[in-house]
Amino acid sequence: MLAKPNAAIASELVRDLAEMIESAQKQVASVANVALTALHWQIGHHVRTRVLEGQRAAYGAQIPRWTPKSGHQWTPENRPPHVAR
Repeated sequence: MLAKPNAAIASELVRDLAEMIESAQKQVASVANVALTALHWQIGHHVRTRVLEGQRAAYGAQIPRWTPKSGHQWTPENRPPHVAR
């Protein structure tokens, strides 16, 4: 016959189970994030290679290339609304 668990044991059990559940939830979120990132990259790659045939979309021509050496190269014509004048 099993003895009834006392309050301390029950409390510890609930705490341990909660930690296991939280850990599993974090692992699932991490795996889902990796999968969604890979999916979005694959979609973009597919569009660029098969739909645009490797070319930039028309709207992409308005986006200047940025490198640490060149810095932002905004002009009045291509400056996005969020960039200060």
